[in-house]
Amino acid sequence: MDAGGQPSRLSGDAYPKSPTGVSWVPDEVVADCRQIWNRLRGASSLQSLAVTSALRGEGRSTVATGLAVVQRTVMQRTTVLVELDLSKPSFADQLGIRRAPGLAEALRGETPLVDCIQWVEAHLGVLAAGNVGEDGDAMLAGLGQSGLLSRLALLCEFTVADLPPLPPAGIADAVADLFGSVLLVVLAGATPLPTVSRAAATLQTPPAVVLNRTVSAIPRRLRRILAS
Repeated sequence: MDAGGQPSRLSGDAYPKSPTGVSWVPDEVVADCRQIWNRLRGASSLQSLAVTSALRGEGRSTVATGLAVVQRTVMQRTTVLVELDLSKPSFADQLGIRRAPGLAEALRGETPLVDCIQWVEAHLGVLAAGNVGEDGDAMLAGLGQSGLLSRLALLCEFTVADLPPLPPAGIADAVADLFGSVLLVVLAGATPLPTVSRAAATLQTPPAVVLNRTVSAIPRRLRRILAS
């Protein structure tokens, strides 16, 4: 961070590396996510991105993690990956990091936000869900009024949020509008298009859609459905 309290561009090891030696994602996934980023409309002006899906098991968390790596390694931004799937948190197990303190502790005021971010490597941090308890949905719904995202923006240059699915499988619609852009991950050949249409309709702005390693504002087949 510079003297004015703002995050600085990458320069050396400003943040400690995790002793866990986390291996994030395969190189080919990062390459795919780099293509996704390059094809997002208005990507150069974004400071935050939320990743969601219509159903579980569509690769949402993998894409979110890959995009966080792209921001750190390609765009050279200090980046924090935020776990917002509070009903089924998985980052601790998948990434080999501690479960808490995390987002839940920061929201409850139990631990300062800066102490909840785990810097897995220089300039690449993870804000895990923490010990959410049984009020995950209510906690997520209150995120916008908490001011946490504004505080997080002072600690990093870019935020990638791993949201839960959209309704009816999850409540991502409650927080999706808090981010600069929303990416909807669709498992090609598996997720029915009506399901995708219903999920996307819960958002105020049509999301960018990742379909079979392809990204567009709205793929042609989906565009016809979402416009109906």
